Amino acid sequence: MLSKTQAIVLHSFKYSENSLICCFYTREYGRVSCLIQGVHSKKSKFKSALFQPLTIVAIELQYMQNKDLQSIKDIAMLQPLHSLHSNPYKNAIVLFLGEILYRTLRDGEHGEQLFNYLSHSIELLDTMTEDFSNFHLVFTVHLTKYLGFFPENLFSDFTPFFNLKMAAFEPQKSAHCIDKQTSMLFSDILISDFSNIQLLDLTKQSRTTLLQMIVDFYMLHLPGLKDIKSLDVLTSVFG
Repeated sequence: MLSKTQAIVLHSFKYSENSLICCFYTREYGRVSCLIQGVHSKKSKFKSALFQPLTIVAIELQYMQNKDLQSIKDIAMLQPLHSLHSNPYKNAIVLFLGEILYRTLRDGEHGEQLFNYLSHSIELLDTMTEDFSNFHLVFTVHLTKYLGFFPENLFSDFTPFFNLKMAAFEPQKSAHCIDKQTSMLFSDILISDFSNIQLLDLTKQSRTTLLQMIVDFYMLHLPGLKDIKSLDVLTSVFG
């Protein structure tokens, strides 16, 4: 079935001399992988810039359910991005978030609310000119709403320890719990959104600690998730 849909690039890699495989998250079908032939040839209508992580595009594909690789007929930039890939700080965030999404979003999962969250977040990051060093923390924490393990924010003097495995704040520190200070900062992220992201008062050390804690949180709830290769790059840039 020939279909048009909006899509976000998650990851792409070279398949042959002139072809690549690109994984998209689409509004219509969720995650799909496509074979793009001839992309590296001089006469190709498919420009390599279209396949950078988190690029928002419109694609026309020959969609066949249960097929591992779909065929793309056409692709075009849907939302021009002005700084996401040229700004080295934003690009570090893009590489990290692209890898997180590529490794966590499963085939067959789709939802318009999730697509809207992703596209809105990408567009917002592209336009941000002030401090966005905490953007990836807020993004990944609130992404868990769609992945199924967003915790209820019950941090208090009586429940000051966050248990990563139970996804809950507890009165006493036990296995998988983080310390009080990190738990409090994590609670601040839970009640934050992109409109007040600058109010998060984080040091370089606390930002690094929180980032590693969030990755550990993901790994506990998504057992198939392995080491995030771009984590070191992001930590070196913002840590």
